[in-house]
Amino acid sequence: MTIEDQSYQLLACGYLRSQLDALINAIEGVPRGEDIECVHKSRVATRRIRAALGIFADCFPSRRVRQWRKHIKRLTRGLGPARDKDVQIEFVERFLSELDESNKDCQSGIERLALRLRQQRESFQAGVISTLDKFEAAEILMDMHCEIERLLFGLRRTETQLQSSFVFRHTREHIVEKYDALRSSQSGLDDPGDKKAHHRMRIAAKKLRYVLEICNPAYEERLSASIKTARKLQTMLGEIHDCDVWMDFIAQFAMEEKHRTMDYFGESGPFELIEPGLIYIGRERRQRREKTFEQLVTYWQKVKANRVWEDMLSLVEACAE
Repeated sequence: MTIEDQSYQLLACGYLRSQLDALINAIEGVPRGEDIECVHKSRVATRRIRAALGIFADCFPSRRVRQWRKHIKRLTRGLGPARDKDVQIEFVERFLSELDESNKDCQSGIERLALRLRQQRESFQAGVISTLDKFEAAEILMDMHCEIERLLFGLRRTETQLQSSFVFRHTREHIVEKYDALRSSQSGLDDPGDKKAHHRMRIAAKKLRYVLEICNPAYEERLSASIKTARKLQTMLGEIHDCDVWMDFIAQFAMEEKHRTMDYFGESGPFELIEPGLIYIGRERRQRREKTFEQLVTYWQKVKANRVWEDMLSLVEACAE
């Protein structure tokens, strides 16, 4: 069933068009592999488009939406490995630049890590280009733009406004659903070692942030404080997740590098030159996780004390009445 509320359609088209423009601008630089922000911005845009299609799917023909979602999801996943390596390389290079004299024995190991990461990133570029070629061949961006502009053309003739009772009722449903998911995941804050719960909370914070950003224009930007809070939560939880990934990665990398050394030299002695750097970076990530988790718990309590979520819910409930 296609939703015919014109205000809801306008909200959908405005947001989707802005994210399509962001994706088109970012994706142009991805094949060159010169600016890591191109991959990052492309993935962010695809995630936001997918979030919007989850909310506004019934504004467009169902068959087309299924195709859009399928191809946008493939693009998100296809760019994922390259983006992960870009982030790791950026972190390691910054880490190297901040080493002082007391940690010079760690330099060899971290340089080796940087080398391997760059090699891995280079090996991913062909897959990135293949993903883009397939995506462009499907002409998804053109199809989405055509459908959005067709809908907007009719809406301009009626001078449609963003606000309607339908908009407020339906955006309330989506906001409350995403908030409930975040609230139900807060039990993970009771256990610093519950990585799975922290990961679920990160995903929930991200989804709440996206839905708030999508709906904010209809509320005349009055959801901005809640968006800021969700963004900060997502950032802190993201850093915790990154530390978890790093600790697992370093352990696996050390084992593989030791085996590689033994295969090449016939003994593991040379590995001892790089081991201190790997231990150092693993320890730093563990300490950073512990500190960030403490900050997260404190911030969550502050958010509750300031009744940020209550104010958000009061606003959307009042508008939906």
